[in-house]
Amino acid sequence: MYENCTQGATRCQSPPHSKRIERAAKQQTERNRFELIQIFFLGSIPQKLEETNNCWEWIAKKLGRPVEYAYSVERMVRTFGCSFLERPRNIDLYNARRPQLLPLADHNTLLSALENQQVGLVVYFRALDRFPGGNADMRVMKFKFFLPACWPDDPGVDKKQGIVTFSSYSNGDGTNTLTLRPESKWRFPCETIQKEIMAPLIKMLKEESGGTDVETHVVCEDEDEESELAEWNSIEVLIHLPPLALPEGIRSDIPGEVGLDTFPSPSSPSAFTLPTNGLKETDTPIWFPPPARGPDFEWPLVFRYHQRVLMPNFSSEYRENEDLKVTPRPTNETNAELLKNIKNLLGITDVTETLENPTFFTCYEDGNLVGKPILDNVYACPLFLYD
Repeated sequence: MYENCTQGATRCQSPPHSKRIERAAKQQTERNRFELIQIFFLGSIPQKLEETNNCWEWIAKKLGRPVEYAYSVERMVRTFGCSFLERPRNIDLYNARRPQLLPLADHNTLLSALENQQVGLVVYFRALDRFPGGNADMRVMKFKFFLPACWPDDPGVDKKQGIVTFSSYSNGDGTNTLTLRPESKWRFPCETIQKEIMAPLIKMLKEESGGTDVETHVVCEDEDEESELAEWNSIEVLIHLPPLALPEGIRSDIPGEVGLDTFPSPSSPSAFTLPTNGLKETDTPIWFPPPARGPDFEWPLVFRYHQRVLMPNFSSEYRENEDLKVTPRPTNETNAELLKNIKNLLGITDVTETLENPTFFTCYEDGNLVGKPILDNVYACPLFLYD
């Protein structure tokens, strides 16, 4: 209803409780202004708005303000309305939004793919529900690993190193910023990736005895308030399999509900060409993976490891929530080793330091590579970023 009403009167359906609105509009106290806002969010604006087709002008009139105050009224309603509407914790929305896994009949299929580095690896770092000092400061960062063994017959792919791309979403006090295209940030030798990431992943998979949906948690004892948390609320490692690593019987028969992510070949032309006047001769050109669709590029999700942070007073929430499909357990040594290695490889520290690190911003912010959608005072974060 909130979105519908912001689009104009024609989108609003049921009439409001007019007597209550008129009664509230007669008094100019702050309490009655709040009451009017509550009525606005709990009811609706009538289809006929008394000589105006703008719901904000109508509200301004009911408040006894000139039509010219409509914009100020809109800002007031949006701001105070967020206080009246109870916001769900973003982390609580995770289970409803996470994509489904493609089941594999043979456990060795995934083990073999990890050993050969024939996987599409995605890592998320999420800082959610943070309001340090009272202002929102949230971030979702996505790192995607393009490993050359996935394209063994492509002569244009450097077989000695993998590329890691970066994209992000940020919410600063309700102002939303979203990277429109991921960009290459790091290049690591394949030996380093095998040692730091593939080896602990293989160890974890063997410990799980074939389990492919793993969730663990850590309890943060050092913080009293989740809004001030310096640890990442959510860290997620996802594995996608390219067609060459999938059993022949399921390559062309992947259910529609299975999660997909795109992995065009690193030899593909960049989606953008940047001016070279800001690059040194020794700099590697930034590669922006082009949009890619189809079974050769959209790889199914086959494994998920998710760690979330719990506050001491939330440590029992899993036992109380029957909707959770995965029973969490404390993060063990193997899980911690994997996450520590990924952080060290990418240079990620705690949330506060990382959000101030210029490395974790897009290198080039012109040419519409970074967009700022018209979303103001919106605090629900996208938990997954898609190209």
